[in-house]
Amino acid sequence: MCSICNGHPGCPCCSSDAPTYSMPCPICNGKPNTYLDAEGEEITKEQYDLLTPKQRNIEPCELCEGKGEVEYQNEYEPEYEHDEQ
Repeated sequence: MCSICNGHPGCPCCSSDAPTYSMPCPICNGKPNTYLDAEGEEITKEQYDLLTPKQRNIEPCELCEGKGEVEYQNEYEPEYEHDEQ
């Protein structure tokens, strides 16, 4: 249960309509695919384009699944000040 809304509907933190944000994937830095030749060696996109379909292989980034960016929901949690007396 969300500590902000305690289960009440319309929470901006945990509801399904909470805003989402995109950012470049921290693992692939926005370059989502690794291009490989027939031997499994990493090559550039230009080299990959010159290969025949049987010689090509692409491995998408594990985190963003080849999208180059990740989305996350706003996970706002206010900071509470505690008065110590």
